[in-house]
Amino acid sequence: MGRTMTNVHGTLESARLRLRPATADDAAALAAVLDGADVRPFPWDDCALDADRVRALLADVAAAGAPHGVWFIDCGRSGATCGCVGLLPPGTAAEADERLMHTSEPVVALQAEHRGVGHATEALTLVLARAFHGHGWVRLAAAVAVDDAAARRLAERLGFRALGETDGPRGRLRTYILDRQGFLAADVEERPERGAA
Repeated sequence: MGRTMTNVHGTLESARLRLRPATADDAAALAAVLDGADVRPFPWDDCALDADRVRALLADVAAAGAPHGVWFIDCGRSGATCGCVGLLPPGTAAEADERLMHTSEPVVALQAEHRGVGHATEALTLVLARAFHGHGWVRLAAAVAVDDAAARRLAERLGFRALGETDGPRGRLRTYILDRQGFLAADVEERPERGAA
């Protein structure tokens, strides 16, 4: 089991990953990471991705307060940035299903060569543990493209429970909800310590 640590700057660490917080000064770097990631970036459905759009998202996340945030994912011994992960104010999931209006939404983007090795699960587990254990969050939401089998498996592995399906800007979406009990019951190998913030 990986040890999870947090410092005053909001850095999260596991056995293989280091998540470092992104700020408005990182907007261009974060836009470049997202542009090169082999994912569907929900906050920017059908919109061009640029530093200004990312800066606006980071401002919204900062205004929402903790546990919301966006982190760069640094992988392995090299410390190379391989993607990003975030916990965002209500977005695509809430637009797709009004039952999810008062929730927060995790997102993850990984470069193609870093997919399929558990980095998304590990990074999201750190962020979810911070929300549920460190900040007492009650529930989180997700919206996943119905035809994205990998994203659906990831959500379900983390304990998200499907609510239903609806039309989204690029096709059908499946909406999910996750509460603390569901997260604790999930079968995740890199489970952070229960008291981790």
